[in-house]
Amino acid sequence: MTAKIKKAKRPQRKPAARKVAAPRKRAAPRRPARQPSARAAALALLAPDGPLGTEAAPALVVAAGTVLAANPAGASLGEGLTAGRAPALARLVEAATAADVARKETLRAGRGVDGNPLTLEMTALPLADGAVLLLGRDATLDHNLRGALVDSRQRYKDLVEISSDFAWETGSRGTFVFVSPQGALGWRADELVGHDPRELLADNGGGDDGMALAFQADKPVQGAELWLRRADGDAACVVTTATPLFDENAAWRGARGVCRDVTDERRRDSALARAESRTQLLNYIVAAIRDDIVPQRMLDDDDDATAR
Repeated sequence: MTAKIKKAKRPQRKPAARKVAAPRKRAAPRRPARQPSARAAALALLAPDGPLGTEAAPALVVAAGTVLAANPAGASLGEGLTAGRAPALARLVEAATAADVARKETLRAGRGVDGNPLTLEMTALPLADGAVLLLGRDATLDHNLRGALVDSRQRYKDLVEISSDFAWETGSRGTFVFVSPQGALGWRADELVGHDPRELLADNGGGDDGMALAFQADKPVQGAELWLRRADGDAACVVTTATPLFDENAAWRGARGVCRDVTDERRRDSALARAESRTQLLNYIVAAIRDDIVPQRMLDDDDDATAR
């Protein structure tokens, strides 16, 4: 028998293992340069060579009730804060720290170099590390001007309210838009606002021309005399002073003025004029009688003397 020759199986080659490249070492990330803390930055601002070191306005850094730094202008504030003589400033610091937001307040800060009261507008800026940067601005001039303006307004308001005169203002339609709170001629202020001033005109009180001259004035009016109607129906004589109002385009938008009730004065003047007229008439009559009677009496005396 012929022996069957089996073909030998070729051994299968294992795929060559791939060389795995060793992972490259990543370079360690560079750490950013350490930034100075907010407190350190604020202190740098207040250094003698810093932006706020020679500033005329006060600036200081405080933390936990301690003043860490202050420029020369803020030294006295820092001393007062440390000694407890600046409670308003301490409350401002506490409020800014608690809310972690900037706060601004206007505070009285003793007296300035000239001895006058000093007013400061203080801004408290909380820093990230618990400190507070305080920046001040001298608001004395603003405070004084505002106070003077308020006093001036109040003074004029009081004078208008206690005066027997009444102030008024008309709008572009010619109607009252303002009447002083005490009203006028027995009318309440709300009874006049919105009404045409011609509704107040008394009979034979000067006519519409006189009303237009005063209440719709397009030029300053001084001492215009009008007869108006009181709330009880009686006539009242008023002397009006007015000035026109114009907008930015020079268009007339109303008038503003004051009326003074001179009814009693005019009545006294009228009574005095009548009395003077009566006196003059009486003097004339007496003089006429004297001129007529005395010569006749003299002639009669001469006749009597002649007859004797």
